[in-house]
Amino acid sequence: MLQVQKISKMFGGLKAVDQVSFDIKKGSIKALIGPNGAGKTTMFNIISGNFAPTEGQVIFEDRAITGRKPHQIAHYGIIRTFQGVKMFDSNGFTVLDNLLVGYDKRFQAGMLRSSIRSMISRKEEQEALEEAHRVSGQIGLSDWLHAPASELPCGYQRLLELARALMAKPRMLLLDEPAAGLNDSETKRLVGVLREIRQMGITILLVEHHMGLVMEVSDDIVVMNNGKKIAEGSPEDINRNRDVIQAYMGEEDISA
Repeated sequence: MLQVQKISKMFGGLKAVDQVSFDIKKGSIKALIGPNGAGKTTMFNIISGNFAPTEGQVIFEDRAITGRKPHQIAHYGIIRTFQGVKMFDSNGFTVLDNLLVGYDKRFQAGMLRSSIRSMISRKEEQEALEEAHRVSGQIGLSDWLHAPASELPCGYQRLLELARALMAKPRMLLLDEPAAGLNDSETKRLVGVLREIRQMGITILLVEHHMGLVMEVSDDIVVMNNGKKIAEGSPEDINRNRDVIQAYMGEEDISA
């Protein structure tokens, strides 16, 4: 579904990503992991259109998307979440309002609720509301649907961002640290949600430091260190890989 082909990225004299290649199969969950500074976020930014690579190509569904703008990438069906939660929490925006923003790509940051509702027909609004209730139930936000987004606990803010991404009906999700700020029960819920998303046929690429979650949900894992890909394989293979263990400072079991 997505092919990363010999991607490199230079920042001045620093090579942040160095000839990295990997493929992602449709309907799978692939994790991109590595120590801090490994080049994971730079790779995410290249795939999502925030950075143009110095070398290499990104192919999505047989279409070259290298160097496309983020809104063009989103139009193709690749939706990204960010490590820092980004939500609309001013002007009394509720959780439901945030989900409606995700439903229609025409909605832009800073619009008032009245502007959102005026841009869609009654039929579209009903469809959007039905989808918002379905997604909020799937993610575990039903009880917060009409609450101001600013009142959400930190962990639920993370879930709201994932729910808003699902409202855009993605073909592929790029999830940047989706478990950040979640407690154990919320992380367990997230594991179930990610599996449900995979069952829906949505492909997932995630960057995550929570190794327990990575090992539990991933079909395949790519490991980066110092800008290079040092390993790729199943969770079991990665957990036994000597190069990976060394990159993680000699830990005997990186999933611990």
